Amino acid sequence: MSLRSQLLIAVAAVALAGTPAVADHHGGKGHHHGHGRMLENLDTDKDGVITREEAQAARKSRLMKADANGDGALTMEELKAHREKMREERRERRMERRFKRLDANGDGKITGDEIDGMKMRRFDKVDANGDGKITKEEIEAHKAKWKERHGKGKGKDGAAKDGQ
Repeated sequence: MSLRSQLLIAVAAVALAGTPAVADHHGGKGHHHGHGRMLENLDTDKDGVITREEAQAARKSRLMKADANGDGALTMEELKAHREKMREERRERRMERRFKRLDANGDGKITGDEIDGMKMRRFDKVDANGDGKITKEEIEAHKAKWKERHGKGKGKDGAAKDGQ
């Protein structure tokens, strides 16, 4: 195997051990949600702390899930296949969440009325004064509120970017 291939596998392994690991121990929700599950999932001896050994064991366990042939080593093909599987699982979970949000009555079907209802709820959120009309100012205020809620427009330290 060439040095380039070995390097690519190592980089992919680090990425695989990091990002999916965060999603795994946070219930698949990424690093901003479910922090309580991190302790629950990684603290294998349940002593209330996560040791370096527990973290390493969890990372190795996640990494070896990609080891399709069980030989204790990962090939580029195994990493690619595992990454695609993880993406597909995330897509499925996202689609199920969206479907449930749209299916207002929970009957397993989405009707035009349910879609319209969802769109009107969005309209009502933007229509701050409830007059049945959306102004440019209401759109801008809604965007600003969304960005604030989702941390957009701020640097890593929480300060506004570009002196804002």
